[in-house]
Amino acid sequence: MMDTQWVKIRKQLIKQKQSIILSRVTFDSSLNFEAHVRKQLIKPILLMGIIRRTFKYLDDKCFSTVFKSLVRPHIEYANQVWSPYLIKHIIALENVQRRATKLIPGYKEHIKRLNLPTLSYRRLRGDMIEFFLISTGKYDSTVTSNLFTLRDNYSITRGHNLKIFKERCWLNIRKKSFIYRSTDVWNSPPQSVVDAPSVQSLEVKIEKLWKNHPIKNCALCHL
Repeated sequence: MMDTQWVKIRKQLIKQKQSIILSRVTFDSSLNFEAHVRKQLIKPILLMGIIRRTFKYLDDKCFSTVFKSLVRPHIEYANQVWSPYLIKHIIALENVQRRATKLIPGYKEHIKRLNLPTLSYRRLRGDMIEFFLISTGKYDSTVTSNLFTLRDNYSITRGHNLKIFKERCWLNIRKKSFIYRSTDVWNSPPQSVVDAPSVQSLEVKIEKLWKNHPIKNCALCHL
């Protein structure tokens, strides 16, 4: 049930919603997605309990397959919208993956062997892919045309021809929104990356470009 309170506008009492659910994402009045993050933690943890009780033994390959296909999608659903910026939320989400791999000592070494980068890295990569889809016209242009403005001072020697103009802002609500937080990430790769003919090709190029990115093994390294 949603928490509500009454506000008076033009002598009329209107019920104000403190939170609302749109497309399975819970938006709260502060837009820090506290309620949504709490909700996102529940199902993956329950699923991991079921997996542990169901499988007597999981080798690295089986564990990786089960975790990636059954657990991680619940953590990552629509995270371009609600991507966490508070440290407590980032750590709480990362702990789901940490808890899943706790049977083998050494979290950082274990996720390397399983090819499981931090969830923070996957969100960063996901933002990059989403920008690629928008910038290359993969979505309906009537919906995306007003999301951002392309920079008109493109340099052939630096960056690429789809750089985004970054507007000024002062509020965290705006700073942590998808377009603003991801502009620098999208603007940084060379032309060869954004010229990828498909999402699959882009993913390969990103992995090669970011193979030594610190956030791969340290969820808070980008803060």
